[in-house]
Amino acid sequence: MAYNTSNRSERLLQGRRFTTDNLSLTQEAFTDVFDLGAGEIFTDDGLIPTGSTQLAYSGSSQNGGIVSGSVVNPSIETDVNVLKYHYRKKLKQAADGQREVYYFTTSDPSSVSDTVTSDQLIEADQQTNFVSPKYIIAGDSPNNTESSTPGYKVVVYKDTASSAGSISSSPADPSHYVFDFKTGVLTWVSNAPAANQFVYITAYQYVGRTLRSQIDDGSIGGGGSDLTIQEEGSSLSTAATTINFVGNAVTATGNGATKTITINTAGSTLDIDSQTDGTGITVEATDKLILSDAGTEKKINVSQLFDSADFDTEVAANSAVAANTAKVTYPTADSTKVGYLTVTQAVDLDSVEAEATRTSIWNVGAAGGKYTFSGPGLSGTENAPTLYLMRGEKYRFAVNASGHPFRIQTTTGAYDASNQYTDGLTNLGTQSGNVEFNVQFDAPDTLYYVCQSHSGMGAAIHIINKDKAGLISGSAQVVSSLVGQNISVGELTATKVVTNIVSQSISLATGSNIFGDEQSDTHQITGSLALTGSFSFTEIDGGNF
Repeated sequence: MAYNTSNRSERLLQGRRFTTDNLSLTQEAFTDVFDLGAGEIFTDDGLIPTGSTQLAYSGSSQNGGIVSGSVVNPSIETDVNVLKYHYRKKLKQAADGQREVYYFTTSDPSSVSDTVTSDQLIEADQQTNFVSPKYIIAGDSPNNTESSTPGYKVVVYKDTASSAGSISSSPADPSHYVFDFKTGVLTWVSNAPAANQFVYITAYQYVGRTLRSQIDDGSIGGGGSDLTIQEEGSSLSTAATTINFVGNAVTATGNGATKTITINTAGSTLDIDSQTDGTGITVEATDKLILSDAGTEKKINVSQLFDSADFDTEVAANSAVAANTAKVTYPTADSTKVGYLTVTQAVDLDSVEAEATRTSIWNVGAAGGKYTFSGPGLSGTENAPTLYLMRGEKYRFAVNASGHPFRIQTTTGAYDASNQYTDGLTNLGTQSGNVEFNVQFDAPDTLYYVCQSHSGMGAAIHIINKDKAGLISGSAQVVSSLVGQNISVGELTATKVVTNIVSQSISLATGSNIFGDEQSDTHQITGSLALTGSFSFTEIDGGNF
């Protein structure tokens, strides 16, 4: 009899894993039974699939496939490998060569007669910890490892084929063998393999964490004596078993062996004054404060430094500071301190520079079929005023006139695209936006602002020059520019007008026979006077006639 049934229970109590009449007690392979080793205790047993629907492997193409813990627990924080599928793995017979006992080893037998080294000890490459049907629900417990709806019952073959793909025999009768799921040892009760037959098995193996593996990696036990706390590379005087994080918004998370410590710096206080020269400070947060001695400008979220009632924005290089108008000083009014910052008014220097270069800005609207203007040179809002611009200056038309595209052209009347003036102008045609006008030195004397869609809404724009002082002045300059020119003046008001008429005629106004506007006007003539026609006078005050 190959399998000693009567002695099996007694021998198992003594720590043996298989029993055969060909082995004595001193020859039996030893392993732990009741005094289990740490490597035999499954710590991820709760992640072993308990139903056929969670077992994805049952065929040759899936040999070596891994089932992870997320199959059972999709919300697991850190996924782990739990099962490995072995399809028709070739077993190696016991060292006695009797073909009654076979081992599940990492290496395949080199021949049908190849055996393990010894039956007295667990083999060096012996695979253990296979999953038995006790882990599956009762309804799926009859299913084997090659069923279309898989289970944990092993499938065993005896065949002369030297590879799993060439097996032609049917699975062996389960009543002919006993498989020890803990040690991976298969014992034939009857109908042992022939001398020319290999033995194959299909099984699921537990490859998850064990008590031993977690003790070794420190995730379980360890006593805490190996944990050293350092401050910037210098170890504290004593070892630690507990780390306590203290501060605002410190959160510890994690269900598995790995824990995550999250520190939210928003709203925390940082004392800039206490930092020494050359010390870099980094607050890792979405809004971050970075101070360094590298000379590179870094952004500062001032809400980290000031009360939100005073500041709630970011101070960055070359950008505006959005703040209220109240003066804010931090930490105290001492400009000698590194952390000193004073803001009295939010100012965007780039915007100030750009605005300072404009001579005038007009707000342009539309009402009553006319463009409306408000701004410099106007009293309130006026309809279609005539504008006076100066060459070499910049102007802005802030247009807010929906349905009335703002254009400038060289001719009066309705909009004419062929006469549109664009030199020095940007954003023409806008109905809501800024039209910038950099008046060129060669701009024409008269332009016209018009609506692209409606006639009669605009008026003239007169372009004039200025001298160095920005004023039109100096009689010599004015007269010199009028030499040889005809002058038509409707009305001239002056403190004194000096004329030097060399050879010229004086024409009286139509219907007038008076040399002057009033009867009381008097005129002094030096030199000779030649008259043609009649000449009347009322009085001669001295001199010769």
